[in-house]
Amino acid sequence: MFSKGKLKIRLLMASTLIPAQLFIFNITTIVVGNEQYLSSSLPGLVGGSFLPFLVVSTALYLISRALVDEDQENMIWFVLPAGFFLLWIQSQLLVWDYGGLTGASIDWRGSSWRGLVDAVIWIAVVLTVFLLRSRIRSNLFRLATAIALLQFVVSLYSITGDILSRSNSLSKDKGLESIREFSQDQNVIHLIIDGFQSDILEELLENEPYGSRYAEKFQGFTFFRENISVFPYTQFSVPTYLSTEIYRNKQQKEQFIDGALSGNTIISEAKKNGFKVDLAVNGPYFTKRHSALPHDNIVDIDEVALGNSLLRDLTLTWDMSLFRSVPHFVKPLIHNQQKWLFYRFTFDDVRNKFDYFLHTEFLNRLSKSVVVESGRPVYKLIHVGHTHRPMILNQRCEYAGRILPDTRVTLAIQSACTMDRVIEFLDRLRQVGIYESSLIVIHSDHGGWVPTLRDGYKIPLGDGQAPDSAASLASALLMVKPPGAQGSLETSNNLTSLINIPDTISEVMKFDVSFGHDSVFNIREQDPPTRKHMFYLWHRDEWENDFTQPIVEYTIQGSHFESEWQESNIYVSREGLRLN
Repeated sequence: MFSKGKLKIRLLMASTLIPAQLFIFNITTIVVGNEQYLSSSLPGLVGGSFLPFLVVSTALYLISRALVDEDQENMIWFVLPAGFFLLWIQSQLLVWDYGGLTGASIDWRGSSWRGLVDAVIWIAVVLTVFLLRSRIRSNLFRLATAIALLQFVVSLYSITGDILSRSNSLSKDKGLESIREFSQDQNVIHLIIDGFQSDILEELLENEPYGSRYAEKFQGFTFFRENISVFPYTQFSVPTYLSTEIYRNKQQKEQFIDGALSGNTIISEAKKNGFKVDLAVNGPYFTKRHSALPHDNIVDIDEVALGNSLLRDLTLTWDMSLFRSVPHFVKPLIHNQQKWLFYRFTFDDVRNKFDYFLHTEFLNRLSKSVVVESGRPVYKLIHVGHTHRPMILNQRCEYAGRILPDTRVTLAIQSACTMDRVIEFLDRLRQVGIYESSLIVIHSDHGGWVPTLRDGYKIPLGDGQAPDSAASLASALLMVKPPGAQGSLETSNNLTSLINIPDTISEVMKFDVSFGHDSVFNIREQDPPTRKHMFYLWHRDEWENDFTQPIVEYTIQGSHFESEWQESNIYVSREGLRLN
């Protein structure tokens, strides 16, 4: 038995276990693993979660005080520690793979076996605690406290690391006014549209009214229909199209990316040639990575579009914390077909939920704020996510009311709407008189997840074959308009790659530096190059791991749609992750 004072202290400690798991420890885990999807910092999200932590802790304490007297300590020894223990097991150990935050739907019925596993574990823990209550009275509380303290140390370490990382690496001017300036004489406008699949544009061009509209609005552009990415995902595509550096699993991912972007890049060459460099990217992860580039200004697109994204990120991480903490059969109530629980009440407006609408808002604001008054040439890099998952638009470019499946039809609709937004931006450049004189490069970092128009060979991967989306993900959009180029949009069959972009910009802008590859305009159909593509399987812990899955290097002679992909090498990290 404890004295009244000690009982109150232990009761207070026990009352904080469950809310600490929900609003501190889970939040830390979620942010560390999903930094690329969130605009707010880890300290901001944990600090913003203190109020619900305090409210729930106080409520549990008052309820416990009302139920517990000096002769009855069950609330301390069993209910609260056992509840914490269950939440910890479910949220940190039984973390089923439901896919990333890309908008893909969840097959609840197909994964119902997970609910049986969860149910068995929950029932086993409850029965064990109840049946052995006389033997584990104090031990259960001590065990729960030890687990909580260990997670607290990990959370504190992560928060401290985030603070130090941001203070050392970011010089971020969040105001849109910092990137609104263009030059009257010389601009490089480098627009990346995440996940735009090139053969979707090819299909649109073959159909009206898109074909004639694009021919008129993209005057001076050349569309490279056979272009490929070097990697299937954004993370390693960025260094290839800015520096031509290729990741081969030899060093930690962030070290490689930061090293590549802080070294010799097309951006660093622009700075050497007197350009003012403005960067607009999405989310703290890529803002942090791009901050390694020499630049004058860098903004987070979501922060510009939302103003303050903390409330959005808070409600989303609270929902995800609950989602992780409950058994499988309860998760659909939290997920609610991607409407979530807290999130839907704070951000019911779809314009605040999906990248298409957020990044359209950003482009609209940038277009309205454009001024042509920079005394220096300008390099403007903008990375938007209009065509990335999820598919959410109808043919009127309005919210379809739900997340749609990934098909060529839904991606074509969203891609056509995206092209309308790009045209609006280009029209603004025409209006202020800088369209013709600018070098404009429009491309994606990788393709999409839907089948390609042209079927080719099955792509080998280890002892099996790569997923059908491998060729689709390699099909990255590329369109280039040199300064002064005239005439309708042209289509080229040159076998290009995103790795050709630095040399293309260098040659067109006369930077007098080579990155070891050809300009896209110097590649000829009569002398096609052998291209490389690096493919690896994406796993749910991709953002947490220091290295990635084994990377298979392919050589492709001819069109990547129709030619054979030959495995030429494989790069496995020292962690020895699996290939299949």
